[in-house]
Amino acid sequence: MKELLINFLIKELKLNLDFNSLLESPKQQLQGDIALPCFIFSKELRKNPIQIAEELKKKLSKKLPEFIEKIENSGPYLNFFYNPHFEIKETFKSIESKKAFNIKSKKKPLKIVIEYPSPNTNKSLHLGHLRNILLGNSLSKILERSKNKVIRVNLNNDKGIAICKAMLAYQMFGRGKTPKTEKIKSDKFVANYYVRFEIENKKNPKLKLEEKAQEMLLSWERGEKETIKLWEKLMSWVFEGYKETYSNFNVKHNKEYFESDIWNKGKEIVLKGLKENIKGFGKEEDGAVFCDLSDINLDKKYLLRKDGTTLYMTQDLYLAKQKQKDFNADKYITITSNEQDYHFQVLFELLDRLKISSKEKNIHYSYGYISLPSGKMKSREGTVVDCDELLNEVVKQAKENLLSREISKNLSEKELKRRSVIIGHAAISFLILKFNPKSDFVFNPKESLSMRGETGPYVQYTYARIKSILRKSNIKATKPNYNLFTQEKEINLIKLLGRYNEMLIEAHKDLKPSTICNYLIKLCQEFNTFYSEVPILNATNKEIVTNRLYLIETITKVIKDGLDLLGIQTLEEM
Repeated sequence: MKELLINFLIKELKLNLDFNSLLESPKQQLQGDIALPCFIFSKELRKNPIQIAEELKKKLSKKLPEFIEKIENSGPYLNFFYNPHFEIKETFKSIESKKAFNIKSKKKPLKIVIEYPSPNTNKSLHLGHLRNILLGNSLSKILERSKNKVIRVNLNNDKGIAICKAMLAYQMFGRGKTPKTEKIKSDKFVANYYVRFEIENKKNPKLKLEEKAQEMLLSWERGEKETIKLWEKLMSWVFEGYKETYSNFNVKHNKEYFESDIWNKGKEIVLKGLKENIKGFGKEEDGAVFCDLSDINLDKKYLLRKDGTTLYMTQDLYLAKQKQKDFNADKYITITSNEQDYHFQVLFELLDRLKISSKEKNIHYSYGYISLPSGKMKSREGTVVDCDELLNEVVKQAKENLLSREISKNLSEKELKRRSVIIGHAAISFLILKFNPKSDFVFNPKESLSMRGETGPYVQYTYARIKSILRKSNIKATKPNYNLFTQEKEINLIKLLGRYNEMLIEAHKDLKPSTICNYLIKLCQEFNTFYSEVPILNATNKEIVTNRLYLIETITKVIKDGLDLLGIQTLEEM
């Protein structure tokens, strides 16, 4: 409907404006279905926006298209009321044909590389990584919906001082232990030794563990056999654990990069920038190479140490060049926490100056912190929540909840487990994705499983509830008589269904899965209000029953599609 209105306004007003971003939803239903603020025209027309709204109402009302019932002005706003019968017909037609599930773009499809979760291998994958993973999975699905080709890549930070700390602690205290002997997930096993290092370092400063870890790092960089052998053993455990977590959360990468392969690369890129007198590039007397970015209110960034060795930023320059060579993509999205905002601001400026990649091609998709009710998580202190441990706990609770329901009493153990896993995934995923990615929030797993409130299981339960009604009816929901939709509650539901495509376009434009979460919650709340107040199977006649069955079946299609974009499955019964 919005697209029809935009075309109408462009044709009648003959203005090349972005009406899609100008049009907005009125605060109250009595003010119409959609509104156009007239402030935008004031400067050009040199008139009061209230007067402009009055004049536009008269002009546009002379020949209303079929889809508009009336136009009214309210102060500086022009309010459009859709023809309810036309809107109802178009909404069902759009969902039935799956047109509502497509995201149209005026631009040609793009090749987009998304990098996530890029973990530091001294840690097991925890709640912070999980936010990264869920955002990466959902964003990939949303971007693919508009025909883009999405390539998922991952950078494994498997080299550095933190890894050497875990290696040193294992060397000193491991005594031949393995994940198998200790019955611990293998990446968690390695992470425990990183924590052990920090504990021992504080407890016994005379051991000079920091110095020994630095010595081990230099030994690794020199390629000394015993150090490399120890590193390979620990890394094999880490990646074995990661593989299990990625499988649990449906993560599939097209390509993986490793810091251990690129840590000493990128030097040529920097020296070339220095030789070609790239803006800001310079060299200190001691030989260190930098790029001074003070002209754009950033700092001086060092790219090579005085001994000629590379830095983290240098490696990222090389990685960006390698990704460009591997994929020659139109966009590169890197998902990391907001503590790296400055790093990527500098990186993208350097890539632009070095003509490796333009700033417009690169997006740093940053997200806020997740805290626990007990406070902020700290890897060094071991106060993090591991992804798999969290999933196991939530799945266990989901199973207990299912067993408390009569409908689950006769389920096989296999089916009970299947449903518990699907509900557990939904609980975690929805709770994390419903927040604006930029926001910090407190994660409470107990709240995530509620069948009431703004949760994944609530949306799943609404879907299952509708499916139960449809099964109970034994009536095939055939094409409805649109004229019989007269109840306010059912019209409100249909109007909300009609906004699904607009919502998808918004989620795609803003790269926000939270937009989908918020819509699904609103849709489920609207349905449950409708169900409690409007009879479906006990309606006054069979034709109205059929109409309402068709309506609620259409709701399940939208719920299923929305959840799929969030990486969440549905259940036919709960």
